[in-house]
Amino acid sequence: MTLLALYSLFITYRLSRAPLQHYHTTLKFAAVKILVFVTPVQRALLVATLGTRDGSWWQHVMAVLQSPLLALLLFRAFPPSELPSQAISMHDTASFAASFREEASPEEQRLMQDV
Repeated sequence: MTLLALYSLFITYRLSRAPLQHYHTTLKFAAVKILVFVTPVQRALLVATLGTRDGSWWQHVMAVLQSPLLALLLFRAFPPSELPSQAISMHDTASFAASFREEASPEEQRLMQDV
């Protein structure tokens, strides 16, 4: 299941890289990929080396220790400065789409018209 999630993230990244370049998608992709990939690998390694009981306990300890680092990574990948200047309701699709078009480059606007 983890590999499917990583594959989906990779495909999404490849398709959105060019139109969303000014949003620094590479860092966002890496941050989400790390979050998805670290936990299962860490669990497997700890259980294989320490056994089920101790490996599970150390996995929880590692999660607590890694949380501030992952939060910092996510904060850097998704800075508040990239948010629109005015609050837009996600349920109001017309104003959301209009604000997205306003921030798009001319090439991106042309691509959006084709859709």
